[in-house]
Amino acid sequence: MRGVLVLGVIASGCGLRERPRPVPPNPQITDEQRILAMLSIHAYASSPEEDFTVLGLLTFDQAVGILAADTGSAADSRVRRAVANLWSGGLGLPKFRRAIAKLLQGPRQIDFDKIDGELRHELEIHTPGVSSPLPPDLVPLAEMILLDLLVGLTPDCPYAVPTPMGGVGDDPTKVTWSYDVDVPRPMEDIARSLDPQSWSSGSKFFYDSYLVNPVCTYTPNPGTKPSPGPSYPAGEPYPDTAFFETFCAGDSCPKCQGGNPCVVEFQNILCVRTRYNPCVLASCLAGFSGEYDVTYGFATFLSGKVNGKDTGPIDTDGGNLSVRPANAAEKQNLPGTVWSVVHVDKKLKFKSGTFTAGAAKLMKHMEKELGDRIVEQVCNNVPPQCWLSWCQ
Repeated sequence: MRGVLVLGVIASGCGLRERPRPVPPNPQITDEQRILAMLSIHAYASSPEEDFTVLGLLTFDQAVGILAADTGSAADSRVRRAVANLWSGGLGLPKFRRAIAKLLQGPRQIDFDKIDGELRHELEIHTPGVSSPLPPDLVPLAEMILLDLLVGLTPDCPYAVPTPMGGVGDDPTKVTWSYDVDVPRPMEDIARSLDPQSWSSGSKFFYDSYLVNPVCTYTPNPGTKPSPGPSYPAGEPYPDTAFFETFCAGDSCPKCQGGNPCVVEFQNILCVRTRYNPCVLASCLAGFSGEYDVTYGFATFLSGKVNGKDTGPIDTDGGNLSVRPANAAEKQNLPGTVWSVVHVDKKLKFKSGTFTAGAAKLMKHMEKELGDRIVEQVCNNVPPQCWLSWCQ
């Protein structure tokens, strides 16, 4: 704990910081196209010669074209991850090198030959030394090194990915997923981004999600969409509260109608809770806490489909998101002094074992994109607001 939490500090007021307005995204490119482009890049990086259009994905050139044409900080983050994925997954493939050059040219103005040389040097001095072609077990290492070398692409949020990066579990009887990332933002800023009230603004997977009722046993009328309930300033701690979760992935989100069903679409009521440990009494004091934590658990199943087929009820849907200041050892090889460690984990299980196994396999295919979306979530700048609270 970095200070004494006293009510007298509250009287001094909250210092709200303004950030420069980011470059807006390209309005000609939809969020569905962005998701599909990244899923396609991940697929081709693992199997360059496969035709994934039969699975509803884009051609390789279409995916690269969308990512190259997009603008904004989130677009640069996607390019950073796509380049790292393509380089580590397909070292030496001419079409990958051409794609990487296209992604890095234009306004981004990054010399990939220089980055390429630096990466090869880092691999050579690795113990034991590594040369091409990369053995499969060292592909994640190369991807992590390249992500760090391309940190200049995301100056507003130059996140670092620790080892291991996390991912989707291999047990087909349940869907488990965890992810860790180091972010050069104060804990109290990231807390506002992790607040469930900010999920829909920071991640297009949760396109329309919000608090609905202060009682977790709340159940909406059948066939109706819950109305928004009382809300809080982002980052303010609040007790168990009913939360309307809408999760959607696929090119036709959020409508998911006609002959083009979404890959995954769910609507549930979750029970969410946010808190600081130790607790703080005002937004001005949030930076003095040791951790901000969000816990969520399953309350009521409303609907669920995978590739247009009903999944049946959910048995388990829960997890937590947390952020804490990085300690001295964790910051040792990171530039600057302000770093936070973000951890995310989730468990999902359907009453139907068949759908649980299918969801586990599907999430495994979306593993990288799920992790990437967490990065975008924690880098999403949610404006600060003053709040006062009581310890729960």
